[in-house]
Amino acid sequence: MQGVASDVPDPQEVGPNPPLAQVDVVSVAHSDVPAPVMAATAAGKALAVSGVGGADLSRILYASSFERTADLWSPAAYVGDQVGATCPALQIDQISNGGMAGLELAHGLLQRSSGPILISTGDRFHEPWVDRWQGDPGTVFGDGGTAMVVGTEPGLARVLSVHTESRHELEGMHRRGMEAEAGPLDLGGCKRDFMKEFGASSAVRALQAGQAAAVDRALELAGVTFADVSWFVLPHLGLRRLKAALIVPFGIEVDRTTWKWGRRVGHLGPGDQIYGLEQLWRSGDTEPGDIVLMIGIGSGFSWTCAVIQMAD
Repeated sequence: MQGVASDVPDPQEVGPNPPLAQVDVVSVAHSDVPAPVMAATAAGKALAVSGVGGADLSRILYASSFERTADLWSPAAYVGDQVGATCPALQIDQISNGGMAGLELAHGLLQRSSGPILISTGDRFHEPWVDRWQGDPGTVFGDGGTAMVVGTEPGLARVLSVHTESRHELEGMHRRGMEAEAGPLDLGGCKRDFMKEFGASSAVRALQAGQAAAVDRALELAGVTFADVSWFVLPHLGLRRLKAALIVPFGIEVDRTTWKWGRRVGHLGPGDQIYGLEQLWRSGDTEPGDIVLMIGIGSGFSWTCAVIQMAD
């Protein structure tokens, strides 16, 4: 990992808000700037940190989970143009797991001695399509762009492993229909309907199994144990959901996570992990050689975990 950066607007305090009581988010990033513009700005910053020029890139991988952009237009190509790249620019999906999925793709490409790769994300959650406060109960959506440059040269951290698990039988949990619908997003209603049909206990078991398998395999591939992990870069879910999905099942100490930064910007779609790593790196809280576990989760469902080691 040669550079990380973000373009996230100054967070707005949320103030007293009963629906957020179990979320524990204190502020959220809100922007009127289109997501691809924020992604391109973050990309330029990440390239500057890494010392890599846009023309030196071998791939651009762009992820966004929600932003409504012009039909038949490529935001990935826009990011490439803005940073002066001439390489292929590809869009990847995986919803909130897009940034981490991009890292796995980049990691694989680099095994073939590919040149530096830019991973860029951008999202903007706005009405009338989504209520950022209650569109997905237990999570508050934030706006922003993030970017990471990965390559074969030394940087802020070394990637030891990346692994993805999927449980496709859970895709219906976020499906309202096969076509886009007008009106605000209601993921809470989608999940309730899915649980009635699939079975709540069966869904929980599948979710837990997928997450555990991703963590276990990533650690195994890296040749480390869970006890070796010093820091955890987690999705920006509300605290209650974060505890239920990750903190309690894995016995993670909240103070050893990126929660303190995530709760100040909200869920940045596929950009949570890149943003969290950037804040952790800039904070100076890590020590050379620290093992960091990055965890991504996306509807579908997919889980991508990466084990990295902070540079000396």
